[in-house]
Formats: sequence, C-alpha cells, structure tokens
Amino acid sequence: MDREQKQWKIFVSSLPKAELHLHLEGSVGPALLARILGWRNRSSLEETKKLYAFKNFKGFLKAYGRVNELLSEPEDFYHIARALCRRLAAQRILYAEVTFTPLLHTRQGLDHEETMGSILRAFKEESDGPGIALIYDTVRQWGSGAAMETAGLAARDRAAGLPVVGFGVGGDELSAPASELEAAFRLASEAGLRKFVHAGEVGGPDSVWEAVEILGADRIGHGITAQQDPLLLETLKQKGIALDICPTSNVMTGAVASFDAHPLPELLESGVPVTVGSDDPGFFGVWLEDEITRGIRSWNLSLETVRTLMQNAARHSFLPPKEKAALETRLSGVMSDECCEERY
Repeated sequence: MDREQKQWKIFVSSLPKAELHLHLEGSVGPALLARILGWRNRSSLEETKKLYAFKNFKGFLKAYGRVNELLSEPEDFYHIARALCRRLAAQRILYAEVTFTPLLHTRQGLDHEETMGSILRAFKEESDGPGIALIYDTVRQWGSGAAMETAGLAARDRAAGLPVVGFGVGGDELSAPASELEAAFRLASEAGLRKFVHAGEVGGPDSVWEAVEILGADRIGHGITAQQDPLLLETLKQKGIALDICPTSNVMTGAVASFDAHPLPELLESGVPVTVGSDDPGFFGVWLEDEITRGIRSWNLSLETVRTLMQNAARHSFLPPKEKAALETRLSGVMSDECCEERY
C-alpha cells in the first residue's frame, strides 16, 4: 500500500459512518466461529475456514447455510452481537441497520425469544457503541409460509418494543416470484415495518421492478442490474428508493465480473440514491471502511461522493424522521473539506 492509499485509509477510518446493508449472521467470520465452536468442541481455525469456501453465488448460499447450521445455542448470538457492536464502534459507525433471519435458527430448534434475549443483552452491554436496529428477513426459496411466519415475528417483536424496524427478503431471488411474498409484506407494512428487498443482484431489472411494484420496497438490497434499464433508474430516482450497494460481495459471488465492471459509478451518475454496505463481512473479509477505501481507490470517489453516500444512509434509514435528521446532521457536520485538508 502506497503513502496516498494509507492516508485515505486513515482518513476513512476517522469518518463517522452509517451502514444499512449488513447481515448479523454474515458478520461471523472464521475466527469468531472457531472461538464459538471451540468453547464446545475445540474446532481449529483451519478446519473452520473450509466452511467458508465458495466460487459463485450458489456456492455462497451453501456456505452461508453451513455456517449457520453450527450456530446451535442462543448464547452463540450473544457473542456474535457483542463482536459486531465492537467492530462497528471501531469503524466509527454511528448507526447500523442489521438484518437478522429468525427462521434460520428456529428451524434448527432454537427458541426465538431466548435467541433475541441473547442479542439484546449484547446490545445493552455495548450501548456506548453504535445505535442498532434490526430488519427481520425471510429466505426467498422457503416460500410464502416462511415469509408469513417471519413477518408475524417481526410485527410481534416490534409491538413488544424490540428494535425491529423492517421486514425483508434475501436468499435466491430467482427461486420464487415476488407475488408469493406479497401477503407477508402487506402484513409487515400494516404493522409499521419498512420493506427491504434483495433484488437485482443476480436477477435482472425485472426482479427490481417486482420489488418496487409488487412488494412496495422502501429500499433495495443490491439492485445493481437496475443500471440496465433507464426507465427503472428514473422510477427509483423519482420514488426515492435507495439501492444498498455491496461491491466486494458482488464481485466475490460472481454477480459482476470485477471491480472495473461494477456499475456503482454509473448508478451514482444516474442520480438514484445509493448507499454502501459490507453485506456479509465474515464471508467477504471486508467491512464498511474497507468498502469506502476500495471505492476511492477503484473509482476515484471524491470526498463529496463519500459524504453523499453517508448522508444517503441517514436519509434512507428506517429511523423516525427526527432521529433520521439528527443522524444526517451528525454525519455531515464533521465530513467537511476542512477535515480533509487538516489531514493532508
């Protein structure tokens, strides 16, 4: 790494940030998983790393499943949530919306209330760190029944005062039409939950259209293939629907061939609101500050663009209006050209 790159990395590390596309289970890297398993059966780090191997998007979904099958006790989620809080705080992330998939664990016999109790205990112990809200999501290939069950859990937990702000869907977007999930998204919306849809990652623009027109998405996870459809870009722009872009994830799963081929610069140019997220840092090996630094290096992103990305995260978060405005102020108030000049 040359001197200029080191300076940018230091600068990016110092910036306050917000992140909207981050999976709780996907934050578990080999080292953390090995420690969790080691408390039970002394699994080695090298053995654990093999679980994370994948070559394409389908392989990634299988690796994700393998890792989650090993999270077999509610207490595991205390360690995961605490480690995530500390990692976010170390990056100066002020606020994060973290996606959690309850049925991955209840289907393995874990009690949802006990699991959530472990997560919330970690959040409480790390309350000096970032503000965190949860988005419960369903797995698309599990169909409408799983979607309704997850939406019901999200609505119930929100009503009980848990920090659940959204309902979403992830998994294989090609596995089921959006119409199968429509009733679940309606239930979630009626409960006051915002809607977060993974679409346009490996599926084409039609997948994003369905997310918008059928599911009423408030925000799109990935959405990179929207760049292929000018009318869709204009629709997203006019409706103010943000795309949460995760460049390293897209390259490593094969959704795009390389960073040079990634449509992020074109999406920024289109005027569609864009945020940047790390998606599953435990699997991809990068966190938000790494994504920003890589963006500066790969696409020569300016300070103004970085500022816009962070402000977009505040504006398109699922926070209440007053809290959203306060977060935007906190992010923009220190991200000034003078700040940059002081460092160089």
